[in-house]
Amino acid sequence: MFWVFALATISQYFEFQYMGLTLAGFLLGVFIGKLAALCRFVVASTYLRAWLQESTTLVNRLMSGILLFIGLTQGWNAVNSLVV
Repeated sequence: MFWVFALATISQYFEFQYMGLTLAGFLLGVFIGKLAALCRFVVASTYLRAWLQESTTLVNRLMSGILLFIGLTQGWNAVNSLVV
């Protein structure tokens, strides 16, 4: 779907004639690009999964602290706006 919108936008400025071999080359490039990106995501997720399993507790505690701080700050601001 992205390529439909991208080509529609680009074709406003340039004249493209995707027919025959040009169209096949374009579609092959899109396919190879998507396949390469997905393969890189798989490699990255495999690497990150092992590393992140060790740090999930730390990340969870950090996120809970940040969210708690934000909630307390918003509550404090709400109380102060009602008092003033």
